Amino acid sequence: MELFKAIEKRRSVREFSSQLVPREDLKNIIAAARLAPSGYNSQPWKFIVLDNKEDISWFKDHEKMSWLATAPALVIVIVDSSVTQYWLEDGSATITTLMLAATALGYGSCWVEGQVLPYEDEVRDRFAIPQDWKIMAVVPIGKTPKWPDEKEKRTLSDVMSFNTFQTK
Repeated sequence: MELFKAIEKRRSVREFSSQLVPREDLKNIIAAARLAPSGYNSQPWKFIVLDNKEDISWFKDHEKMSWLATAPALVIVIVDSSVTQYWLEDGSATITTLMLAATALGYGSCWVEGQVLPYEDEVRDRFAIPQDWKIMAVVPIGKTPKWPDEKEKRTLSDVMSFNTFQTK
């Protein structure tokens, strides 16, 4: 899928079919995500890809994250905050790139952070994430039975001005 089409099509998908995501597609998604920009090219990220039922089903026992267990694949995005002061921006850039790559390959995804925070220590323990690495998000990936409807976005003229701030 062409980049601008993927940007237009990307939605937060929270409903997944049981169709598995081939490992080759998961590798291609992560290959794209690792190319995201980072401050001083620090590339402070790692990706823990979960594609087996046992690891994914662990999430169903955690109320706020239980819906994640319906996805055929999950990516835990972590960043090493000791490498760069720009870890938050770097992690955000790589998650955005990951989600666009998933969309380009026809998969739905969702940036899940707030629902993970109450269980951060449990996620860290379960997946052997070192204490000095920040858990940025868990991103479910999979085919969806129904692509979410397009949400209305602000117009270009509402968000952009040339050379000076304008309210419209």
